[in-house]
Amino acid sequence: FRALSQESQFMKKEMMNAMHAIDELIESNEFTMKMTTMTPAIVIFFAGQHMIRYVQYVLLKLGKSRRDTYKSLRKVLLDIERLLVMRDCPPDAPPPLLWGIQTNSDHLSSATRPNIVSDRENNFTELLLLEPKIASTPPYPYSSQRNVLKPDDLGMLMMLIHECRLIVTKFRKRFSMQDIRNMTEDLAELAGERGAVSIKQQLKIVNRIQRWMQSSL
Repeated sequence: FRALSQESQFMKKEMMNAMHAIDELIESNEFTMKMTTMTPAIVIFFAGQHMIRYVQYVLLKLGKSRRDTYKSLRKVLLDIERLLVMRDCPPDAPPPLLWGIQTNSDHLSSATRPNIVSDRENNFTELLLLEPKIASTPPYPYSSQRNVLKPDDLGMLMMLIHECRLIVTKFRKRFSMQDIRNMTEDLAELAGERGAVSIKQQLKIVNRIQRWMQSSL
């Protein structure tokens, strides 16, 4: 009887040790088990979120996503950059021609042709005498102001800047507070509200806007 009781006590102790080892194994794998059980819920959550965005932005046309908003803003900035690049130090216009006789040789008589040849020779000699004056004539009126925009180009730039401001104002939720502050300051500098700026400075401002937009995505 004593041997049987000792054997039962020993088996009970071994069982308790085995149960304790099983509890330690379960506790060590508890995080893995939780992640395993939460994975389907996470997948369903993100899939539902993308589906809601698709229904909201594509089917119901309730607004634009962050990516579409930045895409619209980049298109306007591309138009601004194209305008500034085309107006950055354009070449001077050629001086006007001061010679040339437009005649119809088919209707001229042989008696008048020698007079035309002598007139052309006289015009050529006059051109040689006037050549230094032509070279010293000033270029077209805007050559001294090639580093700034003309009034019509400046009006187009103001319209594009206004379009950028409308996008930022209409879709404020797609931008962070820091992005809105940066965009407001950069657009004010681009429009010359902080002081006069040249075309090269405006191009640098546009490049700066494009850099922080790429970092924000």
